[in-house]
Parts: sequence; structure tokens; C-alpha cells
Amino acid sequence: MYNLEFKKSIINIHNYYKNNNHSNDEFLKMIDKCFQIKKTTFYNWLNDKDITTANEIYEFNNKLINLPVEKHILNLIEKNNDIGIKKIKKSIKDNFKFSINLKTISYILHKNDIKHKNVKPIDVYKENKNYKKQQKVFININQENIDYILSNKDKNSNDIQNLFIKKFNLDISQKQIVDVMHKNKTSIKSFYKSSPHLIEYITKYITSNHITTIKDIKINIKKEFNLVVSEQFIYNILKKEGYVYKKFKYNNNPYTLVDQVKQFEKVNEKHNSKNIKHCVSIDEISFVLNSKPKNGWFKKNELNEISINNKKIIRDRYTLLVAATNEKIIGYKICKKGLKTDLFIEFMKELKELDPLNEKYYLLDNARVHKTKKFNSYLEDNKMDIVFNAPYTQDKKFIIFYLVRTMNKYL
Repeated sequence: MYNLEFKKSIINIHNYYKNNNHSNDEFLKMIDKCFQIKKTTFYNWLNDKDITTANEIYEFNNKLINLPVEKHILNLIEKNNDIGIKKIKKSIKDNFKFSINLKTISYILHKNDIKHKNVKPIDVYKENKNYKKQQKVFININQENIDYILSNKDKNSNDIQNLFIKKFNLDISQKQIVDVMHKNKTSIKSFYKSSPHLIEYITKYITSNHITTIKDIKINIKKEFNLVVSEQFIYNILKKEGYVYKKFKYNNNPYTLVDQVKQFEKVNEKHNSKNIKHCVSIDEISFVLNSKPKNGWFKKNELNEISINNKKIIRDRYTLLVAATNEKIIGYKICKKGLKTDLFIEFMKELKELDPLNEKYYLLDNARVHKTKKFNSYLEDNKMDIVFNAPYTQDKKFIIFYLVRTMNKYL
């Protein structure tokens, strides 16, 4: 959408704004209003080496630092090596409308091999970061270690940690101690609420019960672990694990995907083994007399009302049962309300009389009336060839699954 020259032009405008002490927010609002360029898009351009040279700007800890800011810090320290950090921050804020933190100042000094008594070396930050990562790694412990942790359940996690290290000479983290307690459903005094075992419990609970509420999860955690957590705590865990609260659809199909495909293959095989002319399809439809559509076209603000000439409102429901070959309809019945088993058997008797040589086979859907005990006993006595169609489904997985099975036969 934007070519390279245009992007470079935007960067040049940004440099102009910077050099004239305009705020960065003012510039971002301007490009968004004039060119529909969002903040993230602009920063991506700013970090692109093909658009912006490395001498103009660089990135540290997700903060963009330009060369004039860096030079200004170095000049301040060169003039007065005992200058306070607050004065450095204030000077940058006043001159460049740019906020900077202590870690960024430390990085700039480290980059230029300058030491300052009020600024820690950048290596300290790196060591702290690595230490935090090591804290997340759990050590291997045996049953004796676990029993010792549980025997001190009345103490807080910090005291247990110190006692454990003295006894076993193993550097265990407080998070692992908390996790051991959670696994054994024991409460512990600790500022650590989360643990891998607790996260696993929440995710398993919500996977097995999709319509649960956060409040229910909170109550169950209290029952299982004797641990009181906030609803926000549970929200944060679910968000981190990739769970979202969204609408769902009900699946009332009692048949599995495999069962549906197998049944469909049986029907397909039946149609191929016999001539389709011998197939009789049977189905029924229900309708209500004097029924009318619910929606229609009207102008805006027009009254959506239609006059009815017929004053009598008849709402009787009827069912139409039809049997047809691929050439014509060979029989039908109309009954009031729903179709009953006795009427359906009577209809099948009439169809059998039309087929004295017993050459036909009958294709039915999976309606309840087609699978009653009374109808099944009638089929056994009269040896009628019945084929049940595959259960109706709108699931795209059914089509994909069937195609894959079909393709595998020919591979």
C-alpha cells in the first residue's frame, strides 16, 4: 500500500517533529488523521533498517532511543559525573518530551563504557533476569522431600524453603513448594497463588465443563485446596492458557462422526449393488394450516401490520407421508397431528402389496417412528429390506472425514 519513498518521507517528518521539540503523541495523531497510519505500523517502519538507518534510532527494551537523547545524557555526565538520576530524567523530559527509565540510562552508559555511582551496571539486570528464569525451573525431588514439605505445612513457604535447603542441600523454589502443597490439596501461607498443578486443575475443570462460571471455579478451588483466590486471578490464568468466553452451539446428534460415515457408506454400497430403480424413498413432512410467514418488507418507520380477511384462525397440524421411486410417487397418507406407529405400519403394508416379488428396498431416515419395537417386529415377520439413511448433519467434518476415508481406499 505504501512504497519505500513514502515511508522514508514519514520518517523525515518524524525527525522534523523531534528536532523542533514537538511531542511524539502529537506526531502520531497527525499521521493517523492524515494518512490512517497507526502507531504500531509507524514503529515497525521506524525499526526497519531499509527505511531508517541505525545511526538515527535504535531500540532497547521496547523503547525507541534516538541519537540526540543519547548524546544529551553523555554530555550531562561528562560535565558532572555526580549528577543525580532524577536530574538526568528531568533534563530529557524538558528538552525532548521523552520519558526514560533507569534501566535505559544504564544501557546507554554500558554501551559507551561509562561508569556512574548512581547507576547499576547492565549486567546486574541481566543476572536478575536469568535468576528469575531459573526460579521457574523445578528441581527433581523424591518422596522423602515431599513428605518433609508436607510435614511443615503450618509454616509459610519462605520458612519451608529455608528449612528444606538446610536439610537436603537442594535449592528449591517457593513456587515448587506451593505446587507440592496444591498436589496434595493442602493450603499454605504464601504470596504465590499460582502453580502448575493449580493451572492444570483449572484447565481440566473448564475443559470438562464448558458452561461453568468463574464463580463456580473459585468455589471448587476453595473446596479442593482450601485456597481463596480472586475471580481476576482465574481470568488471568484462562487468558494465558488461551481460553476465551464465546457463544457455542448445541450438538444434539446422538451419532458419532465415525458412525455417520459408516452408515453413509452402507447406503452408498446398497445403491451401487442394486439398481436404483428398485429403491423406494419414504419420508414425511409436518405442516400447520393457515400458517403465515413471520417476516416481510416494509419501509422504515412504517407500521409492520397486515390485515387478514379470514376471521377464523385454524392452527391444526397435519403430517404428510409419501413414498416415491426415482420415477414417480407410489403412495401417500395424510394424518392429523404427528405420525403414529400403527398408521406407519399400515402404510408399509400397502407398499408391500405393490411389490409381490419383494424386489424393492426402502430408504428411511432415522425418525423415532421408524425405529419402534412394534415396527421392528413387523419387519422381522415380513422380511422387508430396509436401509436407514446416514444421520442428517451440517458438520463440515463429516464431508472431510468421508472424503479422507474414500481416498485412503484408493491409495
